[in-house]
Amino acid sequence: VLCVSAAAPARCSWAQTRSAAMSFTAEEFKDPFDVEELVERVSRNTAGFFESSAPGRDATLFDPAPLLENFERSIRKLWDLHALVGDELNELQETCHSKEEETVALMSELEHSMQEANEGLKSLTTSIGDIASKTVHVGDQLETIHKRRVRSQDAISLIEHLENFEKEDAQPLPPFQSLENLHEAAETIQKLNYIVTELPPDKFMRARDRISTLFSDVETRLLAKFSSDYSDVETMKACAYTLYPFKAYAICVEDFIHTMIENEYRPQEHNNDVLESIAQACHAANSLIGKVFRSPQTVFIGFIQEIVRGKLGQYVYRLQQLHGHDGNFIEIMHDVFVKAKATIEKLSKNFDVGLDSYTEDKMIRSTFSDFLESYISLEEAQLQKSFDQILRSHYESIGHLRWAYMKDLAKNPNAKSAPPPEDRTGPEETLLSHDVTLGMFQETKSAVARCVDMAPRTDVAEWVYRVFRQLLDGLCRDHILYALNYATEHLPKKVAKVEPDTVFLLVTKDANSIIYILQKLFWDTVLPVVRLSLSVYPECVSKKNEALDVLEDKLAAGLERILDAIESYIQFILAKEQKKTDFRPPEEIMASVLNGPCTSACEAVVRFLRKSVQQILTCLNGRNLELVLRGLGLRFHRILLEHIKGMVFNSLGGIMLTRDLTEYEKIVEQFNDSLVLDLFVTMRELSAITIVKPENIKQLCEEGRLALMDRNTIMSFLQLRADYKSAKIDKYFK
Repeated sequence: VLCVSAAAPARCSWAQTRSAAMSFTAEEFKDPFDVEELVERVSRNTAGFFESSAPGRDATLFDPAPLLENFERSIRKLWDLHALVGDELNELQETCHSKEEETVALMSELEHSMQEANEGLKSLTTSIGDIASKTVHVGDQLETIHKRRVRSQDAISLIEHLENFEKEDAQPLPPFQSLENLHEAAETIQKLNYIVTELPPDKFMRARDRISTLFSDVETRLLAKFSSDYSDVETMKACAYTLYPFKAYAICVEDFIHTMIENEYRPQEHNNDVLESIAQACHAANSLIGKVFRSPQTVFIGFIQEIVRGKLGQYVYRLQQLHGHDGNFIEIMHDVFVKAKATIEKLSKNFDVGLDSYTEDKMIRSTFSDFLESYISLEEAQLQKSFDQILRSHYESIGHLRWAYMKDLAKNPNAKSAPPPEDRTGPEETLLSHDVTLGMFQETKSAVARCVDMAPRTDVAEWVYRVFRQLLDGLCRDHILYALNYATEHLPKKVAKVEPDTVFLLVTKDANSIIYILQKLFWDTVLPVVRLSLSVYPECVSKKNEALDVLEDKLAAGLERILDAIESYIQFILAKEQKKTDFRPPEEIMASVLNGPCTSACEAVVRFLRKSVQQILTCLNGRNLELVLRGLGLRFHRILLEHIKGMVFNSLGGIMLTRDLTEYEKIVEQFNDSLVLDLFVTMRELSAITIVKPENIKQLCEEGRLALMDRNTIMSFLQLRADYKSAKIDKYFK
């Protein structure tokens, strides 16, 4: 009790002296705001709250009442702050609303004022437009009146001059007294001259003569003044403008052009600078023409035409005189033509003179007219000469001289008695050369390009066709066809007793390769040009096809002779190597027959055929390869069939025949022809009837391919059996 009573007053005094309420402001609650941190501050602000747990104090003395009281006071303070902030917010909202109403009222008033201002502006614009229209109308009327007044004054002045000129001894009126004001005098005399030309010819004769004389005098003075000093641009301009309605204006322009050409055209030492000198003269003249003449574009066009016709024409003439007989004459002229055309196009574009492509083309062609008239004939002659030179060089390089002899003989028929030169080339050489072909193609492409550049639009297809025709003659006739004819002379004979030479196949290979390149040249270079002409296109295609048809016929004839030679040599091998007893071996050598190789004749034929087929596969392709291999296969099948029918077979001989046919079939498989292979497979199956026993023949003939075969064909093979009569085989086949 003493302890409690003693402590009570002390506790009361502690609560009164140590507890105090916190104060808050609105700024403390702005973001970022932490509630936990606020609670901690309120707790720390409570006096003695943390001291009860301090060392040396009794924990039972903790009293939460001050803490609770402090929180309650803090909460009341917060509510007071809330109320204060709310009052301030309401006051701000009322102020904002009041300002908003004032602003809306002001905007409405301003909008009304703007509408009134726009209406006033529209009214003012309308008034200004009306005033402007009235002003223009008044101005037009004043101008009309002024023009009438001027015309009236001019008419009075002209009448006075006309009357004065009609008087016998009257002195000229101003400005004709001294002609100091030459431009005014020119304007007046030009009008007077026009008037007197409209008057009756039998009246005013004195005035007409005097005006005509004065008119000529004024023209002469103006021309002299214009040409007196080309550095006085203003004087030249005034004279040119005054002379514009006069006939002498054309003379003025012509004299100006000639003078400017002589002054500004300064050719250099070497020929290539002629076009550059023309361009420089045009640059210099254009500046002065634009300052002097009323229609500078027309004058500048005349300047370009005159300098091109004169200076470039002289240069072209000199080139023809210097290089007319040179081998590269056409190339030189083409180079100048192209550069001249490019120079004119560049001048037209840079100075915007309005020259269309037709005028430019006409200008340049008139300059090269003498050369262009004979160009295509010169081109054909040069191509023929170039092709002959290419062929001559090729044949001389391989030691073949017969071609040159034939060409010379064609040019000089009287030289027939001269013996042909001895060739160093053998039949194993093809005479064809891709270098020759490429050389001719290059010459042709260059010629086509020149034709496209220099030919008129209406003649370009015709010119290109004539160039292509030279290629057909030089390549197809003088090179390919000649090589085919030469190779044909060395083809093996139809009845061959030695292995035939198949060099013609190599010629065919080279010829087909060249023809393919020729076709590509035609499609890529010639056809895009000639197809534009409805008359030239079919003629060009027909000429090409005609030349190729000749080559194809020659190739077909040569290949036919090759097949004849192969066929004949196979027959020769079979006749020489195959003995009648090969297919009737005795029974004692059955083991050697069953394990032995094919017959020697078969080996020889297979060896020869393998070599021939390999050459055919190497040298031919496409449709030619298919036709040749099929023809060879059918011929080979017919030869074997006839050969087999001339033999007699016993059972061992039938086995040997089957073995031979199997080897032949392996060769035929390389033909890649199902028809030929089917014939050989059928023949091999048919040969089985020479092997089986007589009683099994009927069953064999009812199976496989033999079931579909003609009975007479089967019977012809049965008759080849050695035991056909002795075994009475025909009764088994009935």
